[in-house]
Amino acid sequence: MFEALGDVPQDVAGAIAFLLPGFLAISAFEAASPSIAKSRRIWQWTLSSLVVSLLLAAAMNAMYGAVDWPHKATDPEFYTGLFVVGWTGGFSLGKLSATERARRLARRLGLLQPRWIWYEVMREESRYVIVHLVDDTVLYGYPRKFTDDAREDTREIFLTDAYMLINPAHGPQRWQRFPETEGVLVESPQIRYVQLVEPMKADES
Repeated sequence: MFEALGDVPQDVAGAIAFLLPGFLAISAFEAASPSIAKSRRIWQWTLSSLVVSLLLAAAMNAMYGAVDWPHKATDPEFYTGLFVVGWTGGFSLGKLSATERARRLARRLGLLQPRWIWYEVMREESRYVIVHLVDDTVLYGYPRKFTDDAREDTREIFLTDAYMLINPAHGPQRWQRFPETEGVLVESPQIRYVQLVEPMKADES
């Protein structure tokens, strides 16, 4: 397919066909599991893609060679297979990495990023939070939705079943439910810290 273009374009096409599968695999993995995605510089992307592409190409080359299929980098049958395997393999591994068993294994191996703690604690079932804002407002609710991409600097929490702590001038503090609202959206620049709590009992709300 690329022979008619000459040596230089053919070499460039071969380099792209070799580099792209690794890039697709990493991109698909992080799309399927954004909570453990990493921000990378261009040279890091390039090296990571080369390493993954090298492993994929070695495996595919052995498979194609065993059945006598075309296995040059510029053969459409070969690089098409690399692209498909890279994307589907990366996406499948990304989905697998989000399972509880994979997370436990990652913790044992020390592979979890510190910023993933946000996602880990927010996703726990029946986990309610008390959010202390920088202006001294205190909110309580269930984190129904929250930022799950570790590359985001500004994180958000969408609280449902939301209450605000009322501090009257005289008398005890009390929780007051937000009237006629589906939830409250809070961004991390507004947050001083977050407490993790059990659901309130009826007499506490």
